[in-house]
Amino acid sequence: MKGQEKRGRLIGRREVLGGIAGIIASGMFPQIVIARPRIRIEAGVPFWKLPRPVNFLARYPAWRFDPSKNTMRVRGSRAGRFPTPHRIIRQDKTLEAFGLNGVDAVQYDPSTEANLRVLARNYLEVSKRPFVLLYENALSKGFVRSGDPTDPKINLDDARNSELLIEHVRRMFKQVILPQQDRYVVSKGEDGLRGVEKKAWIYFWNMNVYSGDVQAVLNELRAQFPVFIIGGDLALEPPSPADPPERFLAKIERLKAVDATMHYSVFSSSHEGSYQEMVDAYRASVLLYDSATGEGVLKFRTFTPAYDDHRVRAEARHPVVIPETVAQVQRYLNWLAWQVEAGKSLGTFFIFDEQYEAQGIGPTEWGEETDEWPFPHVFEPYFGSGALALVRDSYVRQFKAARR
Repeated sequence: MKGQEKRGRLIGRREVLGGIAGIIASGMFPQIVIARPRIRIEAGVPFWKLPRPVNFLARYPAWRFDPSKNTMRVRGSRAGRFPTPHRIIRQDKTLEAFGLNGVDAVQYDPSTEANLRVLARNYLEVSKRPFVLLYENALSKGFVRSGDPTDPKINLDDARNSELLIEHVRRMFKQVILPQQDRYVVSKGEDGLRGVEKKAWIYFWNMNVYSGDVQAVLNELRAQFPVFIIGGDLALEPPSPADPPERFLAKIERLKAVDATMHYSVFSSSHEGSYQEMVDAYRASVLLYDSATGEGVLKFRTFTPAYDDHRVRAEARHPVVIPETVAQVQRYLNWLAWQVEAGKSLGTFFIFDEQYEAQGIGPTEWGEETDEWPFPHVFEPYFGSGALALVRDSYVRQFKAARR
C-alpha cells in the first residue's frame, strides 16, 4: 500500500512539472528563460600586465611537413611528420635567445579531433609560453561555402554556418582555453549583471571569408562566451571611396565588429610583385582602416618578410615577393617600431614557422637538400636566422619606444 502511495506521489509530481513546462513553452510566461551557466575564466595571463609592445608569433605545432607544397623548410622538419615536442622546446629556446618573449598564436582547427591530439602532445604539454588560439576559421571542415569558386565565402546568415561557428568556439573553451587557462591570454571586460569578467582572446585569422550579418553572429558569440575577438586580414580590404555605398558600409560594419585587429599577412595579389609596393599598399590600407574604426578597436601591425605560394597554390599565379635589399626590410621594421612609439599600435604580428608561403621568420635549413627547393631567394638574409636577427633588433627598438 505504501509503495502504491509513493508511486502516486511521484506521478503527481511529474504531472505538475509537466504542466509547468507546458505553460512556459506556451509563452504564458515569456519572461522566464532557462539558460546554461556562463563559462567563467578564473585564471589567465592578463593582457594588461604583459610588457609593451605585445608581439604575437604564429606557430603551427599540428601541421605536417609536405615537401611538395612548402616553399621553406623549418629546421628539424621531416617529410610527412608533425613537429616533435623536442623541436617545440628548441624553438622556445631560440625565441628566448633572440629576446622574442611575446605571445604565441597557435593554429587550431576544432573541426578535427586529430588536430587537438597533436596540438596537445606537441605544444600544450610541452611549451610554457603564453598563447592564444589562431582559429583555422577559413579552412575548417563542415561549413557551407558559396559564391565565387576561387574565393568561396561562409555566409553567416545560413543557420548551419552560424551554429557551427558557435560550436567551434564552445569546443575551444572546453578543449583548450579552460584546461590551459593558466597560460591563456585574457582581457578584462564589463559584462552586465556579472560585472567584470576575464575574456579569452581568439584570433580569427581570416575575417574576409565571412559574408552575411557578421556583426550579429559575433555579438551572439560574446553573449554566450567570455570571448575577445581578434580579426585578421581586414586591412587588405579597407573601405574605399570607389566602393559602392552598400559595400562601403558593409566593410565599415565588419571592421567595427571585432575587438582587435591583427592581420595575418600584408600580401595582396593586386600588386606586381615589388616588396616595396606591398609594404606601401599595406601602410595605405592601415590609414584607411584606422580612420574607419577610430579608437574603439585595438590595433596590432603585421610584419611579412616575403611571399611565395607557388608550390601550394600554383593555379593562383601570385607574384613572388622578395625584398631587393636588407635596407627595405629594416625600413619596414623601423616603421613598425614608430607605430608603437606613436601609440598607433600595441605590437606586431609575426609568422614564426608557417612554411607554405615563405612568410616565416623561424630558423630554416637547406644544406644538401637544396635541390628540392631550387629558389635562389632562400639564401638571402631575410629568412631564417637572418630574419630573426632583424626582428630582434626591431623588438629592441619597439620596447624602447614603448617606454618613452
